[in-house]
Amino acid sequence: MSHYATLKGLGRAVAYFPQLSIYLGNPAAGIFLSQLIYWHDKTEDDLGVYKTSDEWFMETGLTYRQQATARTLLKNLGILSETEKRLEHKLYFKLNIK
Repeated sequence: MSHYATLKGLGRAVAYFPQLSIYLGNPAAGIFLSQLIYWHDKTEDDLGVYKTSDEWFMETGLTYRQQATARTLLKNLGILSETEKRLEHKLYFKLNIK
């Protein structure tokens, strides 16, 4: 089997905006934000997108720690809002568009 065929078998690629990583000063935040931008218009929930840390990991390759660091940076910049539904054990992510 060729290397190309092996790579194709790994799944789909994630669209990524390298300039976001440069601007944010953090590649993980750039990857997380790129994926959030992708999902932003694919939900009708006012709270945003619901995803587990395992789902983010499978989509981006970012570990829980990397996700937490990226989320903190994005929240501090006002780009990301999170809503925790504790009784449902769910965390929603919303892109703040101004």
